[in-house]
Amino acid sequence: SLATLFAEGRWRGLFIPPVVISYIVWVSRRLARVEGEVLAAFRPVVQVEDAAFDDLISAGRRTDPRLEILVLLIGAGVGLATASVSAAQTWTWSVLEWYMSMALMYGLIGWVIYGSVKSSLTFQALLRQPLTIDPLDIRPFEPIGRQSLLLSLVFVGGLTLSMLFSGIRLTDMTNPAVWLVYVPAILTPVVLFFLSMYPTARTIATARDAELARVQVHLTEQFRRMTTRLDLGAAAGALPAEIAALSIYEQHLQEARTWPYETTTLRRLVVSVLIPGITLAGKIVIDILVA
Repeated sequence: SLATLFAEGRWRGLFIPPVVISYIVWVSRRLARVEGEVLAAFRPVVQVEDAAFDDLISAGRRTDPRLEILVLLIGAGVGLATASVSAAQTWTWSVLEWYMSMALMYGLIGWVIYGSVKSSLTFQALLRQPLTIDPLDIRPFEPIGRQSLLLSLVFVGGLTLSMLFSGIRLTDMTNPAVWLVYVPAILTPVVLFFLSMYPTARTIATARDAELARVQVHLTEQFRRMTTRLDLGAAAGALPAEIAALSIYEQHLQEARTWPYETTTLRRLVVSVLIPGITLAGKIVIDILVA
């Protein structure tokens, strides 16, 4: 069956699971390291004792082995179902390898998703603690934006690798099913990027709105004092300067950003979204030239 695999061009598909599995193993270490950087940067913002902070992290990282096994089994089941769609009817060593590797790949993907959800829930637990947030300086939160970018890039990387070894051809581009699969997959990193940051952005926005409301109360009081003095024919004194300072502060608060990412981070996200499409187009062109 080896000659048949090469003759039909199906040999590339067999490389998808091992390549993606190796990729998952490689990026998992990077994800763990970035999570540590996020927690270290966020630690000064959380107003709890070190012991309480460590307890929150430990509780968030504690997993239920039975749930992990269930996630692995569900992922493996999805992998087997996916493999059955494209597997040959005759059982050979390559078909058996295809089923086993697809089950392992999807099982690992499910396990990574489970770990990502646990990490997100841990961080959301930290966001519910007493926090000291300066709405005009959200630099302690920017590592969260970089972590969200990394999660998106991980998805882009896996998608790009699968495209490199996929059997899609130029004639397949007229099939609506291809677009129904790849367009949502290409847009998923953007959705993942903003969804992973949404709880943090909401927390920052709440702190900004509270500070803005406090400034507006002070502005209203100062305006009333100044108009009262003017009605009595007295000098306004330092009130106009105080009102001007408060107005400037109010304007800065209104313009303050709440999403914890830098401009370069957003630029990298846009470029990363284009990579799978460029990869697919390049692969089709190469296939045409080789043929």
